[in-house]
Amino acid sequence: MVDSVLWYDENWLELAKMDRDRFVSISSAEAREGLVVTPAIFLTGRYLHINVCVQSGGGVRVGLADGQGKVFDGFGREQCEPMAGNCVSCQVQWRNKIRIPDTQFMGIHFYLENADLFSF
Repeated sequence: MVDSVLWYDENWLELAKMDRDRFVSISSAEAREGLVVTPAIFLTGRYLHINVCVQSGGGVRVGLADGQGKVFDGFGREQCEPMAGNCVSCQVQWRNKIRIPDTQFMGIHFYLENADLFSF
């Protein structure tokens, strides 16, 4: 969004405003589901938070996998509670589970439908 704040003798001063932590995103195509798969990364926390903006009728689900791509039991796409709306720090849940597995190296699978993923 750009606001014009000053007009003086054919000169413009404009101010661009962005939401916090929303400089770049990965987006799914309209009416199609997108998949983003990270390589196995070292996770030190116990919870997974994501920064997403989901358009009307869309959703985001997340799956967790080991280093070989095998999804952890109970942490697949089907068990993930769908996320919707506009949220800078949404906590991911899998059927009443919010703590991620104790394994520290894991890949994250993001399933995006009409959504923008900014960070995790």
